[in-house]
Amino acid sequence: DVTGTFHLDALAVVDDMVPESEAPTPTPTPIPTPEPPKVPVGITMLTDDSQTSFWSSHNPPDQVALSDDTSDKQSGEDSLKVNILTTDRNAFSLIYSYFEEDLDWTQKRYLAFWFKGMGSGVPFLIGVYSGGTETETRFINLVFPDDSEDWRYVVLPLKETPETEAALDWDQITHIRLVYDTKDVTGTFHLDALAVVDDM
Repeated sequence: DVTGTFHLDALAVVDDMVPESEAPTPTPTPIPTPEPPKVPVGITMLTDDSQTSFWSSHNPPDQVALSDDTSDKQSGEDSLKVNILTTDRNAFSLIYSYFEEDLDWTQKRYLAFWFKGMGSGVPFLIGVYSGGTETETRFINLVFPDDSEDWRYVVLPLKETPETEAALDWDQITHIRLVYDTKDVTGTFHLDALAVVDDM
């Protein structure tokens, strides 16, 4: 004898019902305290100013051009600006630096630097080399993504595993190089304040 509309919502079963005055007060969820940012300890700066005097290019300047950029930087007087001009370049390796004397990184745990990328999604590799032999090249590759066009601080562990720690003579570091794992991308990226640090 009746027509009309009704609604149901939040159907549930419960253990018991108590007067509202006796209902337990819900415990507020604590807000987690953010971890303080990690700060480098025991910094040895490798290059911060006049960076084209530290880095050399594996490719001719009409393929990959290097310059000191005084207007777009994070530290010191300038950053290193690397302009990849063509996909038809000679080498995947972009830049390198041979040290005048072997460096002792025995106490160093991280390689750290400012990086402003191209946002290509293609990884970069930093090769770290130590004294080898005529038939053996001793090196490790440290990989980081090119996933942003903004400045960010990159910290890469040098001795993340026992294998990488045993891979080099850490008191005889001879040179480093930066490799871009594609020849299909052109564009510009920046490096600044390259350093090795004891701890973070």
